[in-house]
Amino acid sequence: VAVSFGSLFIAVLLWYFLGVVSIATSKLLLSEQGSQTRHHRKHHPLIGGVPPLFLTLQQLCIGALLLRFLLQIRFMNSPGVAPWPIPSQMPPHHRRSSLQRSQSFLSTIYNFLSTLHPQLAGAGFFFALGFLMTNYGFAGSSASFVETVKAAEPITSASVAVWSGIESLSKEETASLLAIVFGVALSTMGHSSGDDHAGSNTHHKHGVSESVVACVIVMVANLSFSCRGLYQKLFRALPEGNTQVVDDLNLQLRMQQIGIALLIVPVLVWEASLIVGNVGSLHRAHGLWSSGVTSHYLLLSLLNGFAFTSYNLASTYILSRISVVHHAALNSVRRVFAIIVTSIYFVVPVTFLGSLGILVSFGGFMSFTHYKVQRQRKPKPLSSLLPVSVGNG
Repeated sequence: VAVSFGSLFIAVLLWYFLGVVSIATSKLLLSEQGSQTRHHRKHHPLIGGVPPLFLTLQQLCIGALLLRFLLQIRFMNSPGVAPWPIPSQMPPHHRRSSLQRSQSFLSTIYNFLSTLHPQLAGAGFFFALGFLMTNYGFAGSSASFVETVKAAEPITSASVAVWSGIESLSKEETASLLAIVFGVALSTMGHSSGDDHAGSNTHHKHGVSESVVACVIVMVANLSFSCRGLYQKLFRALPEGNTQVVDDLNLQLRMQQIGIALLIVPVLVWEASLIVGNVGSLHRAHGLWSSGVTSHYLLLSLLNGFAFTSYNLASTYILSRISVVHHAALNSVRRVFAIIVTSIYFVVPVTFLGSLGILVSFGGFMSFTHYKVQRQRKPKPLSSLLPVSVGNG
């Protein structure tokens, strides 16, 4: 079934706008208590300092609950919660019989893991790892630094897709991707300069070692998102991963549930005692309810979780219908959009360098789309895995 341009355009708009909300609220939750700038006066000064590991688990949990609700009400004509996909080479009765034979909780878990679809498991693992590393990046680095490094995502996505043999790029498309990355880098540098002129004191002064560590963390996030796109495409190319069998809501739900399963034990082991201690200290010093910190935190967390889930759902919808590299290019342009919106919201002037970067990035994206469409019109091999036309994968 063909997908209209209008549907994709609306999905891209939601992806862009809700992505800004998710980034802004994540930064507020991750920033140290009382460190919000003058632009954040409306937010409670005691909110902040949430560990990145816990925030990632919180986002995934809120997201899973929201997706469950949407599936229950048959949102987007969804058939409801679908069963976990089973690899096509495994008979459907094998999983049922193995679970019925289970004599203990551990054996039940083992049997479930043994029947978990490998491509879906890979997508869920890299989905969770990408956002975990992103949250660590935002917690320890300035926004401009993180956005500059994340602008390289089209390069990592192209490298992963070409290395895996499921995508090829012409010289013109490669040059267009480099132009997008260069434009976003210019835009973020101009945004940083504008913040400095505006008197912002939120930027971190990184030493060389700190910058290297932050760069590695964000590059791991880039590579994780690229691998997530690859595994999602591989899953969608299989009969059991078709959108008619597993719609976008169910796919997003399963990826988030895999992320929850991966992170819940590390959170309990490494973060639980620290969080309980901080909450107790806050209660004794200010009072959790009398200070208003509980209600503010819950509202901010729900907004963050809603935006996080909604923009990822839009991203999943788009990725199911265009190529991995095209999706990464759209994602890179989204960073420019985030810079523009946050500059307007925080009354930060856009410098000449920032404006030039926006134009270069947009021009690179238009060039990439042009050459991509040209290559789409050429005959394609029947073995191609990645959909390069707009349609259901």
